[in-house]
Amino acid sequence: MSNNNVRKVNRSIVPNGTVRGLEIFQDTTDDKLYYKDGNGNVTPLGSSTVSPENTWEIPTVAFVNPTTGDDLTAVIGNGNKPYATIAAAQAASSIVFLQPDEYIEVIILDSGKTYFSYPGVIFTSGGIKNVGGTLVGTKFLGYAKFFGNQNLIRLDNITLTDVVIEFDSAETTSGASGGCCFIDCDNPSTLTFKCNSLKDIYNGNAFGAAFKGPITGTLDVAESIIGSYGVLALGFSGEYLHNFTVNCPRIVCLNAGDFGNLDPYKQAVNYGGTEAGYKTIINGNIYHEVVGVFVPITLGNASGCVVARYSGGGTLEINGNIIGGYQRGIVNLSTDSIILNGTIDTIASAFTITTGELLIKNSSIIQGTPSSITGSSKVFIYDTTIDHSTRSIMQVAGTTGTANVDIDGDVYLMTFDTDLETTMKNFITTHAAAILSDSGATVVLSNGRLLFTNILTLNVVTIANVTGDLSGAVNTPLQNVIDNTSATSKLIIRNLEARGFGEFVNTGGVAVAVGMINVSSNLANDAAMTSEYTTLGYTQEANTLVPTFV
Repeated sequence: MSNNNVRKVNRSIVPNGTVRGLEIFQDTTDDKLYYKDGNGNVTPLGSSTVSPENTWEIPTVAFVNPTTGDDLTAVIGNGNKPYATIAAAQAASSIVFLQPDEYIEVIILDSGKTYFSYPGVIFTSGGIKNVGGTLVGTKFLGYAKFFGNQNLIRLDNITLTDVVIEFDSAETTSGASGGCCFIDCDNPSTLTFKCNSLKDIYNGNAFGAAFKGPITGTLDVAESIIGSYGVLALGFSGEYLHNFTVNCPRIVCLNAGDFGNLDPYKQAVNYGGTEAGYKTIINGNIYHEVVGVFVPITLGNASGCVVARYSGGGTLEINGNIIGGYQRGIVNLSTDSIILNGTIDTIASAFTITTGELLIKNSSIIQGTPSSITGSSKVFIYDTTIDHSTRSIMQVAGTTGTANVDIDGDVYLMTFDTDLETTMKNFITTHAAAILSDSGATVVLSNGRLLFTNILTLNVVTIANVTGDLSGAVNTPLQNVIDNTSATSKLIIRNLEARGFGEFVNTGGVAVAVGMINVSSNLANDAAMTSEYTTLGYTQEANTLVPTFV
């Protein structure tokens, strides 16, 4: 982990600035940590009993070691005579240094204090838990790892000013309702939150990581945020974020259930709203990874990769791709605006918008069922392609015999062997090349099912029993690309290409478009689009036809 406080630099380059007299950096040549004192002397960190070149001696620092420490005999600045508890150390000094050991203590952070965790610091219970009050200028830095019950890092009903929380990882393995971190601010707050990974693997938790209230700041996660239920909660009803940015390459909801068996609050991002005039930004990709037995699609009203549930009046911007698996891509149940700069790839629908606004630009959308627009929502789509209903999903069942798989009149024999996974793998090995040659379609094994792609005609894949009980079921792709059924909704489109089969259906809503295939009404030119914006009360980004939400 590298950051502004633990710098990974060449030893000959002295880092600029200090953190209240504690300056620690990591060498690029040997990956060891070094301490620089006020006179510019650089010394490796570590126990002097291991190597005379190393030191645990740093002036004004209170060292902590639960195993070797003693709160009564500890000496400030001497790591060989550490405190046993963090509470005693922070009462004695403004700089607390946690030596490698197992910790079970609950930390109540103090304002104006710096805490540094050396590699090997592991919290197996306890953790950070501040409820109420304020924290000003607090910095918890370094390499700590947190394991155990819910809310390992909890800053609740609190006001934060220039607070930095940094650690290696947090993983929740049990708990009743809370995930690995819970940050809930009552008043406008500033926070920098940094780690390598967050993971909540307890299926009963309502969220994996939650950030609520008028927070301005960043959540930087170098590797991933993984959970099974409302993985990343951003804002909540009446607790709307301010300008908050999430940087994480992978936000993943695991084990989200099967079609027809989806809990209505299974989300990778549970978006609870941003206050009007502010924007929440997610930089990274968002995933649903689903396992289980295929049944026809039935989704809870609040299930999807990104679900906006409450209305703060602000904007959510996503700069990354949404890989939906068997879940919907974006569901907007709020009046907030959502901007997507990335692709959506899902076997379900790309989006369901009941209120609020959605802007998709310079994108590629792959979906298996129609997207929908209802209520008074407004959807803007620019310079985007939609591949619709070009995939079929086959669930195979049985324990013996054979079955015929028919793809647009070409028949391929499937034979049961050992188990269903082996049977499907054998089918792919035997027939994939012929299927590609005959129809241009591809077939792969996906989550225990056969996934056929590049299917260009409707209801083209079937499976029928021949002998024994080997059989299966295939989802039926639906024709409509976007259902726009409300008399008060707006679908505004420019340069959209719809591939595959299907059409746009506007039984009650209004669609306006430029350069679109299969559209019920078209605007003649860009001037007509601009006029439509004026009617809707939007301004535009400079030199574009893209509406400006914030």
